[in-house]
Amino acid sequence: MVEPTRGLLLRPLDAERRARLEARLASMVRLRYFDEQLVALQQKESVGLSHGSVGGHEAIAVGLGAGLALDDLFFPGPRDAGVNLERGEALRSWIASSRRLHQVRSGAARIPQAVGAAWGLKASGRIAAVAFGLAAYSTGDFHAACQLAGRWQVPVLLVCREDGTTRWEARGKVGLEPHLAGQGLRYWRVDGNDVLAVEATVREAADRARRLSCPTFVHCMTVRAGHLQTSGEAPVDRHPDERSPSLPIDPIHWAAQALGPAGSELRQKAEKLAKADFDEALRHAESRPPSEVVD
Repeated sequence: MVEPTRGLLLRPLDAERRARLEARLASMVRLRYFDEQLVALQQKESVGLSHGSVGGHEAIAVGLGAGLALDDLFFPGPRDAGVNLERGEALRSWIASSRRLHQVRSGAARIPQAVGAAWGLKASGRIAAVAFGLAAYSTGDFHAACQLAGRWQVPVLLVCREDGTTRWEARGKVGLEPHLAGQGLRYWRVDGNDVLAVEATVREAADRARRLSCPTFVHCMTVRAGHLQTSGEAPVDRHPDERSPSLPIDPIHWAAQALGPAGSELRQKAEKLAKADFDEALRHAESRPPSEVVD
């Protein structure tokens, strides 16, 4: 079980940080509502979607989206809706792209793509970024990409989500920091339930990659609320002690609690707005046939 730290959320909020936390809380509430509705639709097969649940990862998605510059190049996967939404993509656009079924589903397969793109971004003031689960450590794509990133010293940001799943042999056997340091990557470890900490860490790592044209790695520790598989009957993919329908480590609850009474009011308002936005986006998606599969 990941131990919470809530480093930034426990500090007193000045006016600037309060306004930022209010905006991030609204984004996380919006993302959770969208995620729950999309998973339900996917299971009913009423709308063809390529969507992966981000339940419990809202702080990582929103913090990553907020920490990147708008002109940075991000390689999204099915679980990265929140990142793109935080960066300004319209929900109807994300649903449309999810229906094309052309996304690279493997997070590990997108890592070398991001490293290759970062090579072309050297000296441009931009970086390439990609997010993936800890299971990527078990793949050749991950190790080859890290070796190339370190050798080429390219401006790339790799964001790893460790969420308490025990299906993968990598969990509990990986010393990521010394391994990555040996390959020339700078390593950060952050509480993935603290949206302000994730945003600050991503911004620091991205700025370093941009300024020095070097690879950086952010390791986010959290607990997933839902299952890895969202279509059909979900398998057991986490230790029973780490599965809880109430999600005791809840990034949205933490953020609302840090804001005091205003947090609950903001959360309720955000949920109402999210419902209206989702209903409109769904009507738009259902009125159009899915795009053809892109090779």
